[in-house]
Amino acid sequence: MRFNLEQLFQSPIRDIVLQQLTKNLGLPQEGSAQLFDKALSITVARMARKSLRRDSASTLFGLLKNTSFAIEPSSILSEQSTTTAAQVTQLVEQGKQVLPALFVSKAQGTENYLANTTNMPADTVRTTLGLIVPLIFSFFKDKIDNNGLTLTGMTGYIGDQAKNIAPFIDQGALDALGIKGSFDDLFLALEKAPALFIAGASVAGDSGDSLASSPEVKVLTEAKQSTAEPTKSSAPWKWLIPIAVVLAALLAVKSCTTEEQKSDPVSQAPAAPSTNTDSAKPATEPAPTTETTPATEPAPTTGSAPAAESSTAPATQS
Repeated sequence: MRFNLEQLFQSPIRDIVLQQLTKNLGLPQEGSAQLFDKALSITVARMARKSLRRDSASTLFGLLKNTSFAIEPSSILSEQSTTTAAQVTQLVEQGKQVLPALFVSKAQGTENYLANTTNMPADTVRTTLGLIVPLIFSFFKDKIDNNGLTLTGMTGYIGDQAKNIAPFIDQGALDALGIKGSFDDLFLALEKAPALFIAGASVAGDSGDSLASSPEVKVLTEAKQSTAEPTKSSAPWKWLIPIAVVLAALLAVKSCTTEEQKSDPVSQAPAAPSTNTDSAKPATEPAPTTETTPATEPAPTTGSAPAAESSTAPATQS
């Protein structure tokens, strides 16, 4: 049988559940209705608190999707239901086993709060919670399996119940759940959660606990990996850049050394001719003595007197 979550707060579904609690499970008539309303409301409030964080919302989504029971919980909601008291009891026992996964460290505080505010024994409180949890899970599991409900859709359904649970959630209930702030603060934050999930953030931080059960979670997981990949790929550059600088320096030094080796023969080549010219200078300096050859230039003349004069003049000078 399919039902809407808000029908648990309304007749006739609410009345049928109360009958199961009192007739099949032996709860007292007096106080059972108050306990049921408070227990149902605090369970939804707990789910709202878990839905503020991307990781815990993903865990809740996986819990809703993967939890199964011996009988279909919604089958007890029909007036023509054929379920027996033993089957309902078995369902409740299975529901009790889910409580630690849903409430985690807040389980004991929640049970104490309900017991103190309704004057009901702890066993009665756990029995009531044990029936409520399978019914809520049945609603969400049907939506996930048959309607493609997503993580953000889950938070939307939970947020829609704010008006139904508000009369039964006081400050004591918030304290028992470890919720800081007011009831309005809780559900205002829940309204922002889906947009933040898509953006890869969350209202109350991120502990990294995630499930890839829904498309949204898968997108978030892939986005998380893609944002981490640049960090991983950029890590080698931290080493390659200094290595490249060192190699460039070595190549520069090698290039300079090669240039020096190439330039040495060039510088030495002009040096050799300079030394040779210096040593040749004394040999060329006497060349002016050849300039005396003009004395032979008059040789073409036929007169002998000039030749004699040139030979006697140096003699008198010495």
